[in-house]
Amino acid sequence: MIQLYSNATSKERKLLATAQQMLQDSKTKIEIIRMHIVKVSQSAGGIEDAVDPAGKVMGTTISALELRIEELRHHLRIEAAVAEGAKNVLKILGGSRVQDRKFLAEAQGRLQESSQKIDLLRLSLEHQLSELSPDHPKRALIKQELVNTSSLGAQHGSIQPTSVIKPTALTGTLEVRLMGCQNLLENVPGRSRMASSSPICGSPSDLRSLTRTRVGLSIHGRSVAGKYLRNEELCNEVLAVLKVDNKVVGQTNWGPVNNQAWDQSFVIELDRSRELEIAVYWRDWRELCAVKFLRLDDFLDNERHGMCLSLEPQGYFICGIIELRS
Repeated sequence: MIQLYSNATSKERKLLATAQQMLQDSKTKIEIIRMHIVKVSQSAGGIEDAVDPAGKVMGTTISALELRIEELRHHLRIEAAVAEGAKNVLKILGGSRVQDRKFLAEAQGRLQESSQKIDLLRLSLEHQLSELSPDHPKRALIKQELVNTSSLGAQHGSIQPTSVIKPTALTGTLEVRLMGCQNLLENVPGRSRMASSSPICGSPSDLRSLTRTRVGLSIHGRSVAGKYLRNEELCNEVLAVLKVDNKVVGQTNWGPVNNQAWDQSFVIELDRSRELEIAVYWRDWRELCAVKFLRLDDFLDNERHGMCLSLEPQGYFICGIIELRS
């Protein structure tokens, strides 16, 4: 029907717009039903014969552990692709006589951010892998992916495609209230005082106003204002950076690690958005220490959610409100 009316009169184009909206509404309703099926199945101990929006059966029973592993592999694959792309950009810019400092800094920042995420995702995947049975069919594959993937040598092709269903694109307003966090990773893999002398880019720098100084991140400047000292002491303060579909949409103030570290609310406008990412940074050379990926379609019930969210690879968020209004 949509193809039939694509080159039609004004009246028929209105019918086309109506049909497209009906199609989108139907897809959204299917996703809501799928979401509830998954939640109910998870609470029962597994997901049996999960159905995607196209009506195809995904396969056999998937436990909650296996689902989490698939999600970790999915995001590890994404970050490996981003890191690989950033390396290619740096290679091209490095061979150019006239270097664009802006693009060079952006590529360096994305490489550093993705490398730090890869460190965390690999650690979390290692923890989850230890929970799988020794004879699990995917155990050997995941172990090989961990061997092939590191923050310095991650390659997009080293991780096989996963069976994670793509989230529904949503438009509306998302309200998030971040209270605080607990039990964060203190000994972060891949971090050292000497290695962390370059500015944190990637997620905070996308704000174009976030500065890294000797005492951490700041939202009051536009350029790199300094470096960490090698003998700088550890700090007990953290901040959280919020992203929607890999675009920074907000950040908290610095606060001590406890359940009331921030207590800040954010109202985020969504435009065919799919995923909310929350990253936590130490206010010292350890930098990124935890990350959480949330499907926006999990909040399609339009209810207010007060929850405790587990982080990767460890720790948790206290969220007062997560509400989606269309």
